[in-house]
Formats: sequence, C-alpha cells, structure tokens
Amino acid sequence: MSLQYNFSGKVVLITGSSSGIGAVTAVQFSRAGAHVVVTGRRADRVSEVAKECLKVSPKQWTALEVVADVTKPEDLRRLVDTTIAYFGKLNVLVNNAGAGIVAKIGEKDFYENYLKLTWWSPYCMSKAAMDMFTKSIAAELGPKRIRVNGIK
Repeated sequence: MSLQYNFSGKVVLITGSSSGIGAVTAVQFSRAGAHVVVTGRRADRVSEVAKECLKVSPKQWTALEVVADVTKPEDLRRLVDTTIAYFGKLNVLVNNAGAGIVAKIGEKDFYENYLKLTWWSPYCMSKAAMDMFTKSIAAELGPKRIRVNGIK
C-alpha cells in the first residue's frame, strides 16, 4: 500500500491508530512524510505503533503519542488540544476508531461503549456536513434568486 499524495509536514491524527487498520494507516502516513498522532486506549500499543512510524518516517519524525478513549468527551478535547499544542496545527483527521460489541443490546454498556463510538460520531459529522452543504448552496444560488433551506 502506498499513498499517492505528498503529506510532507502535514499533521495527521488517526483515531484508533494503536492497532489494526488505524495502525497501518498511521505507518503509511508516516512513510508519506506526515507528522502522525497515534492514539488509542492502551499505552503499550500506542507506543509500539509510534516506534513503527519512526522507523519508516523519511525525516525520522517521532509520532506524537496520546492515550485517549474517543468515547469520552474530555479525552477527545485533550487529544485535539495536545495535537495543536504540539504541532501548532491539524491538517488531516482520520476517524478510524471502532470496537466490537462487548455488551448485550439491552445493557447500558452497549450504548455507552458501542453506539456512541460507531453511530453517534458519523451521525453528528453527517448532520454538520448537510448543514454546511445547505449554507454553501444557498450562498451560491442566492444571487440567482433561488432559495435553499434545510429542515432539521
């Protein structure tokens, strides 16, 4: 797998990058010259992936390691704040975090641990995207006296 774009100097944060597809994604962005933020719930796995990123980085850039659980709002805020404090910017966000079902559907833990991660984030992003798309189309077509509205 190779990336066809130049990510040299770009800051890339990949949620759930301490294992699986997220880990491979982090390593590939490092190989493409990006500054990478490796994050996950287990410090040992985050550290392992960060070491792999360093090995393949053309400029030997060290990945920023942030242990965080993206289902917790305070961890999300700390993750973004730490990234921006360290690099001064964030260019690319890869929302990769996922989890298997670890509770029965009727249990509170099912909602807390699974639905918040796999359903709520994409829902909020899609809703925000539709709001911005509506505003963009309204701005473009307004001068032509065409109204564009959205219903929430």
